[in-house]
Amino acid sequence: MNISEIIQYSHGADSFHNIVPLTSLRSREDVEAARANSIDAALTLDEFREKFPGVECGHICFGNTVSTCAYYWDPEALIVFALPIVNGEFSPVDGVSLAEMIEEKKRESAEYIGANDYYPIIYALNDRMRMEYLRMLIDRDVPGLYGLFLRVYPLSDYGCAPLGVDGMEKLLSRKTEAQAAETAKRLEGLPDVVTLYRGESRSSAPYREAFSWTLSSGRGLHFATRSGEENSRLYKARVKKEDIFECFESGEEVLVMPDKVFDVEDHGLLGLEWLTGTLSAIAPAYQAYLNAADYTKIPFETDGDIHGKAHCARVLLDVMLIARLQGLPGEDEQLLAEAALYHDVGRTTDGGDRLHGAIASKKYKKARKGADPITLFLMKYHCRPDEEGYEAVTRIPGLRGQEDRARRLLDVFKDADALDRVRLGAYETDWEQFRTEEGRQLPLAARLILAALREQGE
Repeated sequence: MNISEIIQYSHGADSFHNIVPLTSLRSREDVEAARANSIDAALTLDEFREKFPGVECGHICFGNTVSTCAYYWDPEALIVFALPIVNGEFSPVDGVSLAEMIEEKKRESAEYIGANDYYPIIYALNDRMRMEYLRMLIDRDVPGLYGLFLRVYPLSDYGCAPLGVDGMEKLLSRKTEAQAAETAKRLEGLPDVVTLYRGESRSSAPYREAFSWTLSSGRGLHFATRSGEENSRLYKARVKKEDIFECFESGEEVLVMPDKVFDVEDHGLLGLEWLTGTLSAIAPAYQAYLNAADYTKIPFETDGDIHGKAHCARVLLDVMLIARLQGLPGEDEQLLAEAALYHDVGRTTDGGDRLHGAIASKKYKKARKGADPITLFLMKYHCRPDEEGYEAVTRIPGLRGQEDRARRLLDVFKDADALDRVRLGAYETDWEQFRTEEGRQLPLAARLILAALREQGE
């Protein structure tokens, strides 16, 4: 489990269904059994009473060792809050005893509930418990349910799965006319049939049970690749606009009943196991390409963090991965590799720039006598619209008879360059912009490569 997975797991490690009541810990054997199941229990009930006199023990529960958290949980009163007890030790705040802290928090929670304000209680819970608690409120049909849901959902990374279809239907029945009008307003600009995306890793709810989708393939890829190293997928589907029951302020995340999506496409992403084996195979050639790069003769106008040598090295790796998947001949890989190493040497800015490819091509041609016209073509047109590059091959004398080959390699090269957009931010890799099926399989691999190189300081 990597760091991202640990963080994500901690957000949903505890559940009202798996926290362990202190009253069940009657013996040391009970404590050890709980600890064997990753519960942060350290004391038996009697030991706890002796160590913390005056504490009402009937509502104390212990959570997962990852969350390192204990809870006060009264299911009848719906009062729940975390307690700073770790491995049997209490960390007092301002000299307040555990018994005093519990009484104060109970009083505060009771005031919130009396005022029908559950938000402060639910806000303090982890992602999974938030949705489970909301489900309890749905079952009790408390006032203002849908408004509370709209406030809570953006806080929770765990999604709506704990609500279930029946819980969601009950929740929707409490949606006011004003809230329905706001949703309709946010959906106004969408077509009658909407394309959706959903990214899943091994910890995600399966799409057949999920409510959460996004209108952005970049956001979908983010959720597919942000944690985990295997079993990541991007789903693409369609839904009728009338079946979208919520659209959030960002305009990119929507909620849909699971049975309303159709034309679902399942796109698996290659992960660490494949990447590790492939990198081992291509490492000697990759290193040879890097060693042969001569940035003294073909220098960067600006060697920055975004479009400098490090970026070009990653694009080199990405073109080699796509070439490997496509089974391209060695001479094609060589052309792609040369273009990758020098394609951004003409950049003077990190912003949009359609001319830097032409500048790079000229610098390369001047330094490398007899430069292959396909390499020059790839460098010049990698930053131009696809159609412009496809049309240009018909006008370049050196590409006569190689038009189809040049177009195919341009697709490969542009996809490799696009894969390294992972360096620009969470949602910057647009899956719909990939031109090759092989490029569509590699966003997770690109993220893993970037993370590994950054960890090495490269």
